[in-house]
Amino acid sequence: MNIYIVRHGSTEWNEKDLVQGNIDIELSERGRTEVEKTAEFLKNIEFKRIFSSEMKRAFHTAEIINKNRNLEITTVKELNELDCGDWEGLTMQQIREERADEYSKLKENPEYKIPGGESFMDVVRRFKVGWEKVMQMSNGEDFLFITHIVITRAFLFTNLGIPYESVRSFIINNASFTHFEFDNGRYFLKLWNYRPYENGIY
Repeated sequence: MNIYIVRHGSTEWNEKDLVQGNIDIELSERGRTEVEKTAEFLKNIEFKRIFSSEMKRAFHTAEIINKNRNLEITTVKELNELDCGDWEGLTMQQIREERADEYSKLKENPEYKIPGGESFMDVVRRFKVGWEKVMQMSNGEDFLFITHIVITRAFLFTNLGIPYESVRSFIINNASFTHFEFDNGRYFLKLWNYRPYENGIY
């Protein structure tokens, strides 16, 4: 079974390096253009279903990709992005400088909860529930999954056993395409973080 993963396209907050977490923001004009190019790249790749988080930036990414396919798009609430609590609306530079102690704790401890939000392990626990739903509903057929950064890290942590201290080293760009093959209970990485809008070669 092939599992295709696309991170949602850019939002205005992505472009300003603002933490958005559970803030439900639409795709920007740039984001829509990115996703349209990713959709063009995907036109010859067949899959039977599309799964998405409930968040607008993910669901609208799914809609653009699905424009000429007419497939079912299934939202799974457990696969929504990390709740960043008090950090939402701040830049990463602000967090590193003004909330350095909190940021340090987050990097060192997967159970550390962002004030007013979630920990990485909170996300992992709900990811496992959501991913089980996805795998059951896919019924062994190839599917596309529209996702977020921290959910993708939860995928790596849960399904590939990548340690917490290493998952942050994986770059996951907006509208990027990742391909895994699932066979006999194992996930095999075929392609990581390919960006069609940068005119690369698959």
